[in-house]
Amino acid sequence: MIRNLQTRFILFIILIATFSGCFSLVLSYLFYGNSIENTMKQNQTKIAQNILLLHNETDFPLEKIISIDFTNEYELTVLDDISNYKTSDKTQNSNIIYCENSLFHEVTTIVKVENKYVVISNKPKNNLFFYIMINSLTAISSTLLFISIIITMFSKKFLMPIRSLNYATGEVSKGNFKIQLPIPNDFELGSLTAKFNVMVRELNSIETLRNDFISNVSHEIKTPIATIQGFSNLLKDDTLSKEEKDEYLDIIISETSRISNLTSNILKLTKLETQGIITDKTSFYLDEQLRHSVLILQRDLAQKNLDIDIDLDEVQIYSNEELLQQVWINLLSNAIKFTNDGGKISIQLMDTEDTATVKITDNGIGMKAESLNHIFDKFYQEDKSHSSNGNGLGLPLVKRIVDLCDGTIRVKSLLGEGSSFTVELPKNNIKIEG
Repeated sequence: MIRNLQTRFILFIILIATFSGCFSLVLSYLFYGNSIENTMKQNQTKIAQNILLLHNETDFPLEKIISIDFTNEYELTVLDDISNYKTSDKTQNSNIIYCENSLFHEVTTIVKVENKYVVISNKPKNNLFFYIMINSLTAISSTLLFISIIITMFSKKFLMPIRSLNYATGEVSKGNFKIQLPIPNDFELGSLTAKFNVMVRELNSIETLRNDFISNVSHEIKTPIATIQGFSNLLKDDTLSKEEKDEYLDIIISETSRISNLTSNILKLTKLETQGIITDKTSFYLDEQLRHSVLILQRDLAQKNLDIDIDLDEVQIYSNEELLQQVWINLLSNAIKFTNDGGKISIQLMDTEDTATVKITDNGIGMKAESLNHIFDKFYQEDKSHSSNGNGLGLPLVKRIVDLCDGTIRVKSLLGEGSSFTVELPKNNIKIEG
């Protein structure tokens, strides 16, 4: 089995050309064979008639007559016996006898001169049909040679993109996600190469995200573990007061909770990133869910003495209630976290013709303009002073849930003036109960 694609391609073209040539030769034989035979028969008949005429009109001996160059196309031989030429295809006309081979379209003419026979037979080199065959075979051979040379030259260029793809695929299998290939001009290979480049870029992006994810997770977990280890060692000191021990235990509990929240969010985000559609949908009132979210966070609101303004239209929605609850909890928690004591948070729910729109606004510390491009990146935290209260996974989790709901989320923020998050959910997710 030949595995080289170029060799197989060349052999395939040669096979097709050979078959085509042979087929053309057979057609020529079928269509022109009878015509060639008739032409030879007419030519030989003229020679036979000339021999008889010279024999009757002159005193030339037979040997001299046949030595005359009539056409230089046929071989003349004098025989005493022609028994070898007696076949079923023999036809006789006076002193001229024809021996025909219909299979090969050949004819041999015999002239009877007294008691001698002059055999007029085709010389192989002057046999017209033989010439056609030789010329056809020569043409076929020349064509095959020419085709082989041309295909060998152009197949290298044609197969170069495929070889490049083969090499690049091997590099990708080794973990090289930075390789890119030039795009050929032809449509099919160009499209294939372009898609390959996009795939590699996506793999490179995923690999980068994976490395960053592992690095960030390691860092996020390493810090609280180090804290827990340090304060656990301090608790071995018997000279510590009860207040100091309680303080250290509270720190350990807080850091343990931080690790628990981190792992929980990682699991949730990983699950949502592999999930393609929303499942477990139910019909519920979105305004009631928002009020319930505020009640859950009432303690945090009270600790910072925050004023909350609620303006909610009555909206019934058909979606995953648990996931959307996570969205409002995360957005409200961020608003509380980054709003100074005595600040204000407003929640609006608008029932429009096409969407249900939730807008959560605070007058907190706000964000820099460049940070708006990264707030949905995993582990991104602009304000490092609040890093102990979060892990940078809340907003990526929110974004993924909103995307799964076929919704959109927009952010507006000014440093020192606060932030506003707007979530729009399409009405095709809404099911009104009748």
